[in-house]
Amino acid sequence: ADRFSGEQVTGNIRKWSFEPTKDGLYLMELGFLSAEAKSMRDMFLEKVNSIAKKYRDVTKVSVHLQIKGEKFGGIEDTVVQRKMQEVLVSKKNQRVVTELDDRTVYEDLISLPAELDETSMFSGIVLYVKSDDTRERAILNSAIKRFVIMSCSAIIVLLLIITFRARAITRPIKRLSDKTAAISSGHLEERIEVEGASEIAQLSQNFNKMVEQLQESYETLEQKVKDRTAEVEMQKHIIEEKQKEVLDSINYAKRIQFTLLANNELMQENLPEHFVFFQPKDIVSGDFYWATKTTDSFYLAVCDSTGHGVPGAFMSLLNISFLNEGINEKQIHEPNKVLNHVRERLIQNMEGGKDGMDATLVRFQLQEAGQKTGKITFASANNRPVLIRKGEIMELAADKMPVGKGEKTDSFTLHEIDVQKGDFLCFYTDGYADQFGGLKGKKFKYANLQKLLVDNAYLEMHALKDKLKKELDEWKGDLEQVDDVCIIGIRI
Repeated sequence: ADRFSGEQVTGNIRKWSFEPTKDGLYLMELGFLSAEAKSMRDMFLEKVNSIAKKYRDVTKVSVHLQIKGEKFGGIEDTVVQRKMQEVLVSKKNQRVVTELDDRTVYEDLISLPAELDETSMFSGIVLYVKSDDTRERAILNSAIKRFVIMSCSAIIVLLLIITFRARAITRPIKRLSDKTAAISSGHLEERIEVEGASEIAQLSQNFNKMVEQLQESYETLEQKVKDRTAEVEMQKHIIEEKQKEVLDSINYAKRIQFTLLANNELMQENLPEHFVFFQPKDIVSGDFYWATKTTDSFYLAVCDSTGHGVPGAFMSLLNISFLNEGINEKQIHEPNKVLNHVRERLIQNMEGGKDGMDATLVRFQLQEAGQKTGKITFASANNRPVLIRKGEIMELAADKMPVGKGEKTDSFTLHEIDVQKGDFLCFYTDGYADQFGGLKGKKFKYANLQKLLVDNAYLEMHALKDKLKKELDEWKGDLEQVDDVCIIGIRI
């Protein structure tokens, strides 16, 4: 079969043919110079090279003929080789894009039509065109630079115009502002200079008139302030004197109230192991603890009167007087009957009001001074005492009604309990459990108070009192104390 090929040395196109020898043992390969083929090749190369001349972004143009069974020659990039093979098979053009730091490179692979039969030594022809966007980027950068330069120049010119115009406008305003600042600092003798007949000059003139009026008013007001200050100082002195009198009266009331509370000697004589944690919300308190001793019994009351502060203190004095009346004057012995008596007297004296108290009254029957039997009796209104024995806590019974006018008027219940050596009795009002605090500002609650008592019941009495106070202070934090606090603990 005939074929065309170029010589490696001269590059001339020769037409090659194969002829067998007469004896059929050899095959002769003959080559003849083909001027027509050379002319066609030169024309083709001229067309290809014209692409690079016509399009300045093109950096390389070449034609690649694939010899059957071999890779495309002259291409080192395996990606381009693979794409060339795809173009050869699919007859569809491909493009390889490579992003470099300073430019983007495009490598276009174009399938060229060719009539190749099975005897041809070539598989196909691909036109390779390599280009990049260097020139486009240079044009774009140049345009951007020109735009930036023109924009900056325009802005500078505009700023200069604005600056000169602003100075012309703001210069008199600046003078006006300086004078105004001096006048506002108290120099009412200052005046603004009036120049020309512009709006600012008119404003300055009106401002001067206003300052003159202000100066006159200020002098008048200054005298009034002096007079008023003297009057306020006198009233302040009177108020402070009155406040001192009131505080002195309240502090004196505190002394009176504390003298009516159970004194330490009486408590220590009859309850050798005990503590009293008493912390009023204000100077005087609605909560109170009271004790008295008869020939055969010792009575202890832990009570929470209606209200706190001065009103609560008055109620506590009234409640103490009725407790004392019931036990020491009327000779009422049972704690429940004592509370019945106090309730009756409160209703009589409060003219139908619902003021009263929540209370627990305990009776210790004595054989000898300082000695108790194994039984105690008590009555409780709303307040529920607790008994701690060997690490276990028991809530004792209480009637759900106050000592005072309420929905129920039944007789209070008398309760009797057996106590053992080592038992721990605790009586408390609602102030500790109702205190707000902690991270979320919630109530401390009775369950937490009872757990605190159980966990620390083994401590000495003074240590347990300190523990209760420390826990309350830490829980309360910076919040205000909401109510009076009264807790009494007794170890049998």
